Amino acid sequence: TSPAEFIASYEMRSRPCIIANAINEWPAMRRWTFDYLEEKWRNGHFKIGEDDRGHRIRVKLKYFVDYMRHQTDDSPLYLFEASAEDSPATMDLIDDWWAPAHFPEDLHNILGDDRRPPWRWFMIGPIRSGTTVHRDPLGTAAWNAVIQGEKRWALLPPELSKRLVKAKMLLRDGEDDEAIDWFHNLLPRLKAFHRAETGQELPIYEGITRRGDVIFVPPRWWHAVLNLSDTISVTQNFVSPANFALAWESMRRSRRLLSCRWLRRLQRFHPDLYSLACRYDREMAMARQVPGSCSSSSSSSSSDSSSDEDEDSTIREQMRRSEARYSAAETEAIRAAYAPARRGSGRVDG
Repeated sequence: TSPAEFIASYEMRSRPCIIANAINEWPAMRRWTFDYLEEKWRNGHFKIGEDDRGHRIRVKLKYFVDYMRHQTDDSPLYLFEASAEDSPATMDLIDDWWAPAHFPEDLHNILGDDRRPPWRWFMIGPIRSGTTVHRDPLGTAAWNAVIQGEKRWALLPPELSKRLVKAKMLLRDGEDDEAIDWFHNLLPRLKAFHRAETGQELPIYEGITRRGDVIFVPPRWWHAVLNLSDTISVTQNFVSPANFALAWESMRRSRRLLSCRWLRRLQRFHPDLYSLACRYDREMAMARQVPGSCSSSSSSSSSDSSSDEDEDSTIREQMRRSEARYSAAETEAIRAAYAPARRGSGRVDG
């Protein structure tokens, strides 16, 4: 499937899918084994959780790999690092992967890496670890690529309620709601419960991703994952024209100051989407869903500092490199696939 075909058939239609052989060119696919990671970044510190006060808990990679190889926990610790580039000891980790070709645009890029919400994670998941059912923030979509191991996935559509998909009402005494419990205990009961209540099967996408596979998670879709073996994977959240409307409206409601910065950047780099954002602002203001507008500041260049100008140059270079990955014909096909969303039609509302 070409990038344009994927966009038209899956991203624009908000349909989950698994793409095989999408990351064969990554250095990570050639290099990353547990032995390699342990040797190269053995003294790098990586996040494995938070304490009761919300502070990050980090361990050296060599200790975590040793734990992974010997653990017998029912629900093991999960290494889930979003800031590898911030440490000299681990910053070159992110050189070994990039967005697969099927995901040509990320409209949060223009915010700058230091301003955009968390978006990129490196993960090592021991067997039986995982994440319980959740959905990603700020209207973002996501992709997840497996470099070693196997992951089991369950994805449920946005219209299902949080209460239903969490299924805590189906927990029995002594049971937990960790990922392994959700898959092994709650999911079968949830399917039976939904069938009994509605007379219909639970709408769910289930699948397994293996080495070299990439899964696409549309915006607002509930999803859970269970590591079926020791795994190495990476994931990124992103905004494309397909989910721009949802992402803009979500950011305007919850991150007002950041949304104003995004609007200024859209005006410079994506004028068509800037016009759409202003239109959505007017619609939300009429519905009294957002507290006013930031349009008055969005058009003012006086608020931009010299550091912003330097960052603009960096962003333009990133955009140029991204476009250079595709032939002229591929670029035109991608633009055509996204065209309805850029006009404000065919929008993904989740």
